[in-house]
Amino acid sequence: MKLVLIGLVSFIAVLFAVGLLLPIERSAKRKTVIKANPEKVFATVTNLSDQKWRSRIGEIEIVDSTPTREVWIEKPQKGPKIKFRTKVKDSPNRFEIEIIDNPQFGGYWVGTFHSTSNGETEIEFSEHVVVHGILPKLLSYVFFNIEESVDTYIADLKRRVE
Repeated sequence: MKLVLIGLVSFIAVLFAVGLLLPIERSAKRKTVIKANPEKVFATVTNLSDQKWRSRIGEIEIVDSTPTREVWIEKPQKGPKIKFRTKVKDSPNRFEIEIIDNPQFGGYWVGTFHSTSNGETEIEFSEHVVVHGILPKLLSYVFFNIEESVDTYIADLKRRVE
């Protein structure tokens, strides 16, 4: 019994040490071309009332629909709900949002949209996540792959607009 207790305490101590050493901020950035014009891509990304094309989202609740400062809650199919606010909405070039009202989890997302010479859209999406606290950091690293999240978003967007 004593050996089991020592093993458990050692395991918890290692998890604690790993949690302390993990960085609080993580980010992912992707750039690609979408076969649709910037106006269509931008309108799709920023239309909060129609986000059913996103495979990881269960529901979106719009809290404030005031143009250029929208507030909404995303309820993913897996994981906790997240409240966002629009920071910049410059059609059809730039869309920035931030996570709000969560003391342990924050961050922001930036999307830029540029027309290519043949009328398609070069997008660049970057997502930055900030997690405070040892246990939340550990859980974030174990259960949330930020690169996969951005890749899935882009794949869903391509399916919707191309």
